[in-house]
Parts: sequence; C-alpha cells; structure tokens
Amino acid sequence: MIRQAIANNLASKGVREVQSGGDVTVAFLAIVGNNVSTVALDSYFGFNNDSDALLSKVHSHEAVKDKSRGYFVAGTLVVDFVDPHTSKTLQRRTIQADVLRDLSMQQRAERVQAIVNQALQDVPFTK
Repeated sequence: MIRQAIANNLASKGVREVQSGGDVTVAFLAIVGNNVSTVALDSYFGFNNDSDALLSKVHSHEAVKDKSRGYFVAGTLVVDFVDPHTSKTLQRRTIQADVLRDLSMQQRAERVQAIVNQALQDVPFTK
C-alpha cells in the first residue's frame, strides 16, 4: 500500500516507476509503535544498518522519552531517495501519524496516500 502510494505520488509529478535501471532508487521504512514496543517494516528499505538506528531513535523519542502521552499507536514513515550507483542518500523525508483502527481497506489506502502526499509534497524534480 505504501509502495503504491509513493508510486502514485511520483507519477503525478512525471516520475515513472521502472523495475531496474532507474536514475533514483526510492526506499521506504515504516516504523509502528505504542507505549511498549516499536517495530520496523523494512522490506523496502535496503540492506543496511539505517533501519535499526531509525527504529531505536523513534522508539526512544515516542515510547521512552515522551511521558505526556497516554496509550497511543503511531507510525513513522521514512522515505529515502538514493543514488543507485553510489548508494548515497540524496534526500530523506519523514512523517508521523497516529495509526487509526477499524478503517476499511479503501479508507486505509486513501489515508496512506494522503500521508505520502504530505511527506513528498515539495520534493524537487528536474526534467
């Protein structure tokens, strides 16, 4: 759902998704947590230690240091634009949102699309 939302957003800006050989690789990491635990869904983030470091950072900030929140379930989406030749991160976007329960699949897809659109709203592209 997240991958499709990113592809939709970039397509609306004239950026076409290709299976391989693209000018930029777009990787994403979803981190979801509550007062007790935090997990990362990193299947699309690549093979490096960044996801572990980001998971620890989000868990520390959201679940450990923020004592003012009652029970919550929140997510952080990290989107990286990576040079496929050097593996250098060209740009990183993050956004946080509460996780809403009991949404239909259509409502969930629309919410994910809105969150991705907000995160990528001013990503610069040159043609």
